[in-house]
Amino acid sequence: MTAALRFDPIRLPPECEQLRKEVRAFLAEEIAAGTFDPHKPNREDTDAPEFSRRVGAKRLARHDLAEEIWRP
Repeated sequence: MTAALRFDPIRLPPECEQLRKEVRAFLAEEIAAGTFDPHKPNREDTDAPEFSRRVGAKRLARHDLAEEIWRP
């Protein structure tokens, strides 16, 4: 027997929506430049220092925001 999972829709705070837009724009730029292909991930994609540096340079890894949102 299979059961359908249902999740209540959530509304993200404005700062999350802004970050989401920035991340999507960044990924679109990376795809257009040929430096990221979401359909063909590398086997060594867990260690991509150049990509990680570009993410860091854009400040898209926002741990502070994640902690603020998901704080119990």
